[in-house]
Amino acid sequence: MVPSGDDGVATVEEGFALCRQAAKRGTYLLYGTPHVNDDLPLTSERERIVRGNAKRLTELLHAMGLELRVGFELHPSVALRDADLRRYRLDRFDAVLLECPLESDTGYGVDQIFAAADRIESAGLLPVLAHPERSPAFLTEQRAGGEAARRGWLLQVTAASLLGRNGDEVARFAWSLLERHNARLVASDAHRPDRPPFLDGALTVLSRRLGRRRAAGLLDGTALGVAAVREPASAS
Repeated sequence: MVPSGDDGVATVEEGFALCRQAAKRGTYLLYGTPHVNDDLPLTSERERIVRGNAKRLTELLHAMGLELRVGFELHPSVALRDADLRRYRLDRFDAVLLECPLESDTGYGVDQIFAAADRIESAGLLPVLAHPERSPAFLTEQRAGGEAARRGWLLQVTAASLLGRNGDEVARFAWSLLERHNARLVASDAHRPDRPPFLDGALTVLSRRLGRRRAAGLLDGTALGVAAVREPASAS
């Protein structure tokens, strides 16, 4: 939702329009997490642009009651070599969002993802694994989801996966991660208008399958230690 030069929104105005709709659907805290990888390194200039755009968005969204924070979705290749992992942390939380690559030919399988998560953890930060249910590495070795959870890492599945928008195999795996209590977060994985930051549909299906209380806990930041201060809005 923060313009950063990657495959997300192109302008602050585009991000604001989507965030405003998310606020109307019940979201009151949203993390913008631009990608950081070999093609999109976090140079000092890029970080300045990202944080400047986030500041502009924050000012625009204040009246809507939506708080925007910044973090970065870090590719394992960067996590394995960068000496300063704290610069990628989620604002106000000692955690790093680690990308589980979506391509099957990157050479970054479960072993490499785990090595990157280990390195993040050794830096005193909590690894949050982004969309493992869509990653060929985890789809091939599905028991790795349970191992990651046993290590205390947070697994974050995508709302669109639960709604079947990424295919049946991905949906089954996403639900199995939740039902086995391996995944503890559900996120929108928003990018742009065709992938908006809406979670009300996920709240509906999660409530039906897992109960309203647990559904709210997957969406309200409880797993991050930032428990909800208000009840999520009813899904429309």
